[in-house]
Amino acid sequence: MSVRITLGCDPELFIKNIKTGEFVSAHDLLPGTKTEPHKVDRGAVQVDGVAAEFNILPAEDYSAFVTNIATVTDELRKFIGPEHELVAQPTVTFPEAYFKSLPEITRELGCNPDFNAWTGQVNDKPDGDSTTMRTAAGHIHIGGWVTDVDPTDPTHFEDCRIIAKQLDYYLGLSSLLWDSDIDRRKLYGKAGSFRPKPYGLEYRPLSNVWLRSVPLQKWVYQAAYKCITDLLDGADRLEDIFGDTARTFIDNSESWWKPEDAKKSSDHKKLYKLGQYTNLTTPPPLPKDTPKTKEVQKPDPKFLYNKKKKSSPETIDPLESVVEQMAITIAQLSQTI
Repeated sequence: MSVRITLGCDPELFIKNIKTGEFVSAHDLLPGTKTEPHKVDRGAVQVDGVAAEFNILPAEDYSAFVTNIATVTDELRKFIGPEHELVAQPTVTFPEAYFKSLPEITRELGCNPDFNAWTGQVNDKPDGDSTTMRTAAGHIHIGGWVTDVDPTDPTHFEDCRIIAKQLDYYLGLSSLLWDSDIDRRKLYGKAGSFRPKPYGLEYRPLSNVWLRSVPLQKWVYQAAYKCITDLLDGADRLEDIFGDTARTFIDNSESWWKPEDAKKSSDHKKLYKLGQYTNLTTPPPLPKDTPKTKEVQKPDPKFLYNKKKKSSPETIDPLESVVEQMAITIAQLSQTI
C-alpha cells in the first residue's frame, strides 16, 4: 500500500455550568459557525445548535490524532471560561422553558443529509421539533486514498459505501462496548451512516463517548486505520461473511461480545468470533471514575479479539510518554473533556 491514510474527527460536546450543574447552550459562548469555523491551533471550533463542535487537522499517526484533539479542546475551554466544563455524553434533554428561550436557529437540527451505506439511500431527517433532547457525535473522517474527487461521483459513492459497511464491523460494533446509549440513535447515528467527501468519507455512527479516554482515542484511530488499510490490501469484505448483521446489532445496541451472547442466535454466535476476522485488540475500558451511559459487562478477551498484532508501528507501539501524560489529565476529568 503506497497511499498515506489520514484521519480526523469533528466531535460535538455539551457545555455544563459548573456551579448550577445545568447544561447550557453554546450559541453565545463560542465563535464559529458551520459555514465559517473559527480556526485555532491544530483545528477549528464552532457552534452546532446547542453544542460546541470542533474539528482537527488530518493526522497520519495516532500520536498526532490524540494531540490534535487535546490541543483543540484546550482552545474550546478558553472560550467557555472556568465557570463551564465540556461534557462528552451522547444526549442531553434540556428543560422545556430554557430550550424555548433559545434562538430558533439554535433549536433547529441543521445537519445536512447523510447516507445509509446498507441501503444506498439518504437517511431520514430527524424530527427535532417534538423533543428538547439534543445529541452529540464523534464522527471520524478518513482520507488519503483519493484527492479532490467529486463527492457525487457514483464510483466514489459506492467505494464509500463499502468502507462504511466495513467500518461498522471494525468500529461500529465495538463502540457498543463503551457506549450502549439508544436515545441518540432515535435522531442520529444509524449503522452505516456516512457522507462522501472530496478527500474520502465521513463515518457518522459514533457518539462522542470515545473522547473520554486517550487510550480509547488511540484505539478508535487504529481500528479505523486498520479497516481502510486492510481493504486497500485486499482483505475480505465482512459483509460477504456476516451480511448486514452489523446493521441490526448497531441500530439496536445489541450485546454480542459476552460468552452467553453466543448462545442467543446464529448471528450472535458468528459475531462472537468477529475478532478472528478483524485481528483487533480489545478496546480499552473507560476510566473507572467515568460513568458509562449504561453498565456494560467487560468482554472476554480470549474469545472476542485476536491478540496477535501486525508489525506496523501504528498497531504495536505502546503509548508514548507524552500521550500517557495527556491520558492522566483527561481521565481525571471523569465524564468531562
